[in-house]
Amino acid sequence: MNVFLTVILFLVVWFIFHNKIIRLQSDPTASGAIVMGIGVFLYGILLFFDVSLWLRHLFVVTMVLLWILTALSITKSIIHKQFIQAHLSDPIGSFAVGTWIAGTSIVCNVIVLWLSDWKLVVIPLALFNTVMWGGYVGLVMRQFTRIWREKHFYKVHGILFLSTVSTQSIVVMYTHLIPDIWPIVLSQALIVIGLVFYMLSFLMMIYKYKRNKPLNIADQWSNTNCIIHGAMSISGVAVFISGAFPSYVVVMMWVWALLWFFIVEAIELIRIHERYKQYGLVKGLGQYHVSQWARNFTFGMLYVLTSLVELDGLLANIQSVLIQTLPWMLVILLVIETSLLFNHSIKMTDHRPVA
Repeated sequence: MNVFLTVILFLVVWFIFHNKIIRLQSDPTASGAIVMGIGVFLYGILLFFDVSLWLRHLFVVTMVLLWILTALSITKSIIHKQFIQAHLSDPIGSFAVGTWIAGTSIVCNVIVLWLSDWKLVVIPLALFNTVMWGGYVGLVMRQFTRIWREKHFYKVHGILFLSTVSTQSIVVMYTHLIPDIWPIVLSQALIVIGLVFYMLSFLMMIYKYKRNKPLNIADQWSNTNCIIHGAMSISGVAVFISGAFPSYVVVMMWVWALLWFFIVEAIELIRIHERYKQYGLVKGLGQYHVSQWARNFTFGMLYVLTSLVELDGLLANIQSVLIQTLPWMLVILLVIETSLLFNHSIKMTDHRPVA
């Protein structure tokens, strides 16, 4: 298993140095999802496998490099005065800013977990992330209002749930970073805010798909819809590790997340079949999009919650099966997504001059 993960790591490093540092382009707003997808693997899945300490550290350093490159890309859009137009103008797409916050939170968590000597470096990063989250809350409240006022319901998709993911990630971040002094009342307040965002997002999604009939699953079902269960999974993790609410709340959140995991992924399997039938293997299933990393994050966060929740009876049996199967599913997803990313990067390199 070490050899397998090492190969993946070196492929990722090759991508960074061959494409990103040499040719730093403006990334899509959701580029933080790459850090989230890799970060959750390091945060919750890596211990499942027999991975040596040096390899863990290399993975962490690679994730930090990806975060730095994403930050540089965002900074580039600010310097070129393209930030608002590129990242904040679209009432739906601007929710993807939440990937920056959740990505930064998980970078902090992974560093605290695997590189404890860097903990002092993480504190200013966490404070900056908190300020960024405060601005993001103002943004999403404005965008929720715009969606309602300007009737953008037909455009909404799972990206809205990043408002919940980013909020709960702040709870998880501070609970790991300063567990002894982080007030439980702040965890309670943030978790409730995140759940309010979840309810708003969920109702808008239900309204969209209820009105949008018949549904063309091949083209009208978004990659980001998996965040329906991922957002509840991270909410459950936040409740568990912070102790903000009783344990039965965590169980309820896990059941809800698991229910929507089965619903959403069943639809995804139908979608795979439809896209293959309509477009073939390469065009239908082999095209890269940054939103596909959301699946890595949501699967990983469901595993983390499943490994924490205390269950008995039939639910405990389901829990055992998930704990044994989800890590391997995450590895498969990581391989697929990394391969698609490399292929996409090579095509971009072939068609764009090096700057």
